[in-house]
Amino acid sequence: LIRSNRMAASTTAIQQLKYLQYKTQILNSYIKSLETILKSISTNPNERLLASLRLNLQNIEQKVLTDRAKEQQLTLQNNTLLSEIKDLTVEKDALYKAICLKEEEAKTAATSDTSDLSTEKVPRRQQKTNGDSNKRMIVETALHVIKGAVVKVLKIPTARTTMGVHFSDQPWRGAITIGNCADGKLCKIDANVKQQIEDTANECIRQNVACTIHEGLSRTEAESKFGHEMYDFYAVPDSVEKVNVLEIKDWNINCTNKMLCKSTAELMGLIVRKTKFNGKKKQLTIEFTVGPQTKCKDE
Repeated sequence: LIRSNRMAASTTAIQQLKYLQYKTQILNSYIKSLETILKSISTNPNERLLASLRLNLQNIEQKVLTDRAKEQQLTLQNNTLLSEIKDLTVEKDALYKAICLKEEEAKTAATSDTSDLSTEKVPRRQQKTNGDSNKRMIVETALHVIKGAVVKVLKIPTARTTMGVHFSDQPWRGAITIGNCADGKLCKIDANVKQQIEDTANECIRQNVACTIHEGLSRTEAESKFGHEMYDFYAVPDSVEKVNVLEIKDWNINCTNKMLCKSTAELMGLIVRKTKFNGKKKQLTIEFTVGPQTKCKDE
């Protein structure tokens, strides 16, 4: 508000200055006209007329002097206001830069906080990290069990065919997407195939197969022992020199950096729910549930 008032005062002072300059020009013109009249009547003087004209001329000169004094005063005021405006402009620019700097610092801090919260970056996984860690571990393990079942039923390769996995907001639920297979290997599955996958997965759970994690292997050593079967579709970054490899014997091999169950029996059971085939991408997504409500029946 103070800045606005100062700006308005400066504008008014400039307008007054221009008005006085214009008025002074008119008065100077009037004086010249009177001087011309005085010269014209000097040859035939008339004392009364001459005295009157001289009085008028003095009044005009006095007014000119007064207006010039006002003009000088307004000029000084105008210069003062212009100086204040310049100082305020510098202050405004400094404040703007300071605000921009604070905003950048806030953005950097927010980014840093987000980075600190993200302990891992796994592009293929749509993570849902909240919830019970034990339930999460069981769903993680179930992904490997159902992958092995799909490989056996559909007769597809293990290597580089897992396109992605998903963890539901609901406990005990997950999904796996399979792709990168030869033409005709993947298609929309019917209830019979769906049941075969479920039965095969539950057979692995009933057998209580050990989930062995080979830790800290060099990539060369791991590839020599397990081949490319340990990789999903999205490769492990080249910067990773050592890997952990999960082995469910005769069932599934996969690189992992997750906490997993010690054996398949901990899953208790598995139910295949929705399945979806994307014909354009040639990818099959299978949703499943594990846990106590799906416990396998002993035979």
